[in-house]
Amino acid sequence: MVTNIALIRRRLKSHLLQFVQLIKIAEVFERFDELVILLFYAGIFIKTTIWYLAAVLGLSQLFNTDYRRFVLPVGAVMYAASFLPRSWQSHLEMGKIIAEQFKANMIFIGVIPTILFIVMLIRGRGK
Repeated sequence: MVTNIALIRRRLKSHLLQFVQLIKIAEVFERFDELVILLFYAGIFIKTTIWYLAAVLGLSQLFNTDYRRFVLPVGAVMYAASFLPRSWQSHLEMGKIIAEQFKANMIFIGVIPTILFIVMLIRGRGK
């Protein structure tokens, strides 16, 4: 059991579904791969919904209007953008290009939160 966990932990990132297919509990519960796929899709749905909400609310605050004005345009852009990658592999390649060449990870994870924190500190001292 410990050996299996150690092997799974080492190769988990690349072969998750293959390892999940090997799980058997008391010879009764098998085929957990459907559950893992369901959890993947649920996670994708939740993340997409949160990003959609953040985009709509951010635009409504930026332009100081009602959020309902941006629901349809942002949804249309997201729908159109979902057809850009032709396959899963091209989707991963596009993400790698955006992350490495445009430094998007550093911008969204480091630069923007730092700027917002500094603005928060400045505004907090003025009150």
